[in-house]
Amino acid sequence: MPSNDIDIGLQAATATREVPLLQSTSNSVPEIESQRLNELESEVPKKKTKHYHQNFVPKWLQDPLFQDWLEKRYNRAKSEDRAYCKYCCEFLTNGKTELKRHVEAKCHKDAEIGNWSQIASIVSVKR
Repeated sequence: MPSNDIDIGLQAATATREVPLLQSTSNSVPEIESQRLNELESEVPKKKTKHYHQNFVPKWLQDPLFQDWLEKRYNRAKSEDRAYCKYCCEFLTNGKTELKRHVEAKCHKDAEIGNWSQIASIVSVKR
């Protein structure tokens, strides 16, 4: 009868165990470890990235990519000098990358085509 005592002891130990048992034995040890690491990573609060304020750089006005449409204007809402697109008639975020993205945007390309067609019609009327 000593085997019954062992079985009862195992059942008692299993009943008080706080760690959940694996539902499937098909998980390998690396998979279980990676799952646990993912759980730990999700519990750790993520560090906030620091955003830097970019002032308007007058050198952008001489850049061939920007010189036709870019203008430096004072934005009252932001109380600072901002990049301004003459074609789209809108203030932009200061930053060379943001300006390059704006050049590639469909709204800017459409406005640029419309602007050149207006200029051509004005020039032809004056002749």
